[in-house]
Amino acid sequence: MSRKGTGGNIVFRLNAGHETGYGHLVRCMALARKLAESGFASIFITDNDPSGATPLNLGGAFEHVQLPPAHSADDEQNALMNIIHSAKPVAAVVDMLRGDNRIMETFSGAGLAILAVDDVYENNFKADIIVNSSLYAKEDDYAGRGAMLLLGPKYFMLRGEFAEMRTMNRGQAATGKQINGTTGKQENPTQAGYKKLLMSFGGSDPHKLTIRSLQALKTLKRPVELMVMVGDGSADFNNIYKLAASMPFKTEVHRGSAKPWELMAGASLAICSIGNTTWELAALGVPSVVITFFEGQSKNADALDKLGAGIHLSRNPDFDTAALLETVDMLLDDEERLLWMSAKCVELVDGLGAERVAQALVDTLSGRNNENKAFPA
Repeated sequence: MSRKGTGGNIVFRLNAGHETGYGHLVRCMALARKLAESGFASIFITDNDPSGATPLNLGGAFEHVQLPPAHSADDEQNALMNIIHSAKPVAAVVDMLRGDNRIMETFSGAGLAILAVDDVYENNFKADIIVNSSLYAKEDDYAGRGAMLLLGPKYFMLRGEFAEMRTMNRGQAATGKQINGTTGKQENPTQAGYKKLLMSFGGSDPHKLTIRSLQALKTLKRPVELMVMVGDGSADFNNIYKLAASMPFKTEVHRGSAKPWELMAGASLAICSIGNTTWELAALGVPSVVITFFEGQSKNADALDKLGAGIHLSRNPDFDTAALLETVDMLLDDEERLLWMSAKCVELVDGLGAERVAQALVDTLSGRNNENKAFPA
């Protein structure tokens, strides 16, 4: 391992790939950048990603180890121990779609402080800090764990640029009207009378929701401009591009955008799967029509809907396309409701979650160091 932060190294074990998507990676990168401000260097450990999207997203900013394809649990433990011995990390961040106690045992046995990102309620074994930013997370869910609990939407870990862009875009639904005393700016304002729609289904979109949603909107009779964000892990880019070219209104397709906050800014409404993108949009005051396919996603989407910051359209990737068209048309026709939903979004997400989580880990490590100084071996 070539890098060493002045504060020490931190290893991240997380899921990233076509099947799991890249939301775990994006939020962990946001956390790693905040930790770098305190002098920590991060090492990312992921499963093998044949699409190449994981290293592309990382962009060389952090050291990266990809595990071999179809590796066994023993192979992974050996790889983790090799990294622990060579990098001598002081902490581990674990953000897995499914809990794996053996991974947690390995890090705990090596004396590392463990921060578990646990919105699946399975990934918290032996954790010193548990982060669950789900809208429905409660302390009772972790009774008896003895860990520091960082629960709820104030801990959504977003890239720092969203907090910065929020000050320009706060509460705006592409109308230029003021909400909470602030007017947003659009670098590329839409044509007068048009509303800007945004569509994004994550870094890989394995359920082909982008194609299905585009097909649903082909008969939309209202003046809009549609921005489609496609991740680097998508296998359907060519088909999406061709379909976008046939839409009856201006439609742009952006693949692997390095600055998604600029594309999102000024949108009136978004169509997306619930996850990191939903919270990024919310930070900018953009409400979402969301589609889900897992129980945890559905519970978050139901809570989002109840709060008025979005609409949970379907719990099935084979959603009713007519219902999507009807919902989008209804919302675009109700500017007052869009503005109200936009205000609810900015109340929900302030964009500072990564900063809060990073500070909690830094404080935990500082406390450990002070204990070691007070009680030398």
